[in-house]
Amino acid sequence: MEINSLPIELLEKIIKSASEGKYKQDLREYALVCRTWAVIANSLLWGEVDLYSHNHRKEFRMYKHLTISGTVCGKYIRKLKMDEARLWPICIVKILRACPNIQELSIASYHYYDKRGDVRDLLSDIPRLLPNLQKLDIRFSQDYFDKNNSIEKLIESNKNLQITATRRCKKNNNYIEHYQDRKWLDCCICKTGRYSE
Repeated sequence: MEINSLPIELLEKIIKSASEGKYKQDLREYALVCRTWAVIANSLLWGEVDLYSHNHRKEFRMYKHLTISGTVCGKYIRKLKMDEARLWPICIVKILRACPNIQELSIASYHYYDKRGDVRDLLSDIPRLLPNLQKLDIRFSQDYFDKNNSIEKLIESNKNLQITATRRCKKNNNYIEHYQDRKWLDCCICKTGRYSE
């Protein structure tokens, strides 16, 4: 019996177990064997991508790679972490367009104060760009995302989306409220009742 005549589910388990740990780099070679192996290997290679790096060079290289015409690796990405990214918002939109199958997206601690490369309302574009999105983490990004009450609008219009977010406390702008499990939690001052007007 040839290995390619095995059911795809079994072949996937074999390739996955053969590429664990220090053998993960072998997935690139498995992707070159045939089309069937390429689909399996690429989904394992690209299934989860984290763009974080201390010098932020990795995120720009990945942006360039994903947005090159003809690149298909974006369709395999299911989980994308862009925490602390320094990319322009228009670059984030282009990455999301190249990765339409993302189910989990994290853009935590995103801060952007320039006008170059800005988009009108990135937050409202995300559900449209990512129809399969199930989880969105935008914690500590409220200074960029919460323009015109955008976080509240996103929550109201996407009831099936699991959102983790933060916003400035409405009573004291110096404190942060967290949104999780479909409700806003009071900031530490409001919760303890130590707030005085």
